[in-house]
Amino acid sequence: MNKINIKENLVKYVSLAVFALITLTILIFRPPFTDEANAWMVAKSYNLHDVLFYAAKNEGHLFIWYLIQMPFAKHDFLYPYSMYFLNWLFCFAALIVLWNKSPFSTLEKTLITFSWPFLHYWAIMARCYSVGIFLLFLILSLWKDKSKHPILMPLLIILLANTSAMALFCAFALGLIYICRLITDKNMHNHTHKHFISAAIIFLTGAVLILVQTAGAKSINENYGDFIKYLIDFFFNFKTNSVTFIWILNKISAQVALGCIILSLFVFKNNKSSLFYFSLTSLFMVYLFIFIYGGAFWHYIFFYLNFIAALWMFRIKDCELKRSVKILNILFVVLLSLMCIKSLTVRFDHGFDDIFNSNVKRVVKILNEKNLIREDCKYYVIDRWSETQTGILPYFPNVKFYDAFGNARYGYNHYDHFLFNYKKEFNADIMADSFDENKINVLLSDTPKPPYTVLRGERWYILLYPLYVVENQKFLAVYAMKKIPAPKEE
Repeated sequence: MNKINIKENLVKYVSLAVFALITLTILIFRPPFTDEANAWMVAKSYNLHDVLFYAAKNEGHLFIWYLIQMPFAKHDFLYPYSMYFLNWLFCFAALIVLWNKSPFSTLEKTLITFSWPFLHYWAIMARCYSVGIFLLFLILSLWKDKSKHPILMPLLIILLANTSAMALFCAFALGLIYICRLITDKNMHNHTHKHFISAAIIFLTGAVLILVQTAGAKSINENYGDFIKYLIDFFFNFKTNSVTFIWILNKISAQVALGCIILSLFVFKNNKSSLFYFSLTSLFMVYLFIFIYGGAFWHYIFFYLNFIAALWMFRIKDCELKRSVKILNILFVVLLSLMCIKSLTVRFDHGFDDIFNSNVKRVVKILNEKNLIREDCKYYVIDRWSETQTGILPYFPNVKFYDAFGNARYGYNHYDHFLFNYKKEFNADIMADSFDENKINVLLSDTPKPPYTVLRGERWYILLYPLYVVENQKFLAVYAMKKIPAPKEE
């Protein structure tokens, strides 16, 4: 082993060790995020059949992450740390593949490892994405010799497709490229008909599986222009009320990213697979964010991941360092460097507060200390996406929680009012009819309810009696509820 290899291995092992130390330390202390709790509750509450035919189309994510969590969630095993560690293992495995199999330089690998999407999101947010990233990197590690893996490659692509909607786009692009190569590449013709038939069966089975999970899914994006406005603001809006370091960093990063995107379209034209992959995945995501689901930053960073993947594919085949390629490589390193600097500022960016500074553990502590969770109470949690309504549920595995329509949360009517909005759809009569007359009916919320101290229906009024309320902030409000007949109109 020469000195260069020794140095590269040293950088690799040190980088991975530091990454593990930082991320595992964060995991020990961070509270779980609402979306993490929701995935845990889906895995706990439903079997595989229910996830495939019932939950997936409403959740927007496919079944693999739920399946992986099921053995832990169904036994309430060490929430949230078992979930954290499962996710972390996949992210760390993805980085091991990156370090050992990717065509990037040691500097680029180091910068990718410590860029904020890996260091501050994918490694520590226990979502379905790390599983997909691991499978994507595994596929790319075999891409150069894909003709040697006529069964394994389709299997990995189908597994990738069943991790998330974002990964589905990646898998679709890779699948099309692989099928075209299967038909046109002479090296692929060396395989027997059994291999072709097996690959076809895998792809068809995967397609059916995806259709089963996504059939009937509906758009939940009511503001179709929001993503376009976001893109314009991100790249071209330089107006701000206060010029901060984070704002400057974000604007410089946006311009470098735009430069990478534009230049890559010219560079990748010499590698049709890279150009096709990056263009198709980007177009799919733009369509998704405009017409189906507006998305959030953790969805948008898949543009960054797909650019890395496209560049990986490009470098497998094209090693000629033309001027445009050299410029793109420089811009890529600059972009990675900016993403690493962003890692130092994430904890100070209030745009991430709901994720990195969740109040879930504080809420659970208060509910336990104040003895607000009791056997003689029936609990209603009526706002779907919040720390109180979703985030606390895994901490009380033996307590049933109900929505405003009297349906058990994560029961078989859970998605009937998936987009339930308190002010628009709340019906006091339906909620009052579901009250248990032998128990105290309790409303849990994360926001004080005035002027809703009386919830008015046509037949019933529901009176709210505060048991524990943190005024003037979004944190915790607990009310005992009593229904009385609505006064008759004279």
